[in-house]
Amino acid sequence: MKMLNFETKLETMTAAYLECAIFCGDGIEGAEFSADAISSARKSCAVFLMRYSNKCAAFSMDQLGHDLFYTRNGHGVGFWSRPEIYGDDLAETYTEYSEKIGEKDLYIGDDGKLYFS
Repeated sequence: MKMLNFETKLETMTAAYLECAIFCGDGIEGAEFSADAISSARKSCAVFLMRYSNKCAAFSMDQLGHDLFYTRNGHGVGFWSRPEIYGDDLAETYTEYSEKIGEKDLYIGDDGKLYFS
């Protein structure tokens, strides 16, 4: 099994996080992410990966990106609903962390680009 470096993991997780944000957004189809939104998503994913690097190496970075966005924003799925993937303890740990960092909603700025609140 090929081990991915941190930067590759981060890029994959961030892309999935942003994809999930678009999926969950309402009325934002076709809008592009601002540089600030991309930076915010990247920072959220980087902090998560650094904090849990020894615990999340075996998981799909796509799944982690989706579940981080879903859980922090209180959607009906997320880390807590996937103990079959993360195990009960990590699902709880990741959920508690995601809820602690709080919600980040998308909105369209005056420039027509997407930003996180």
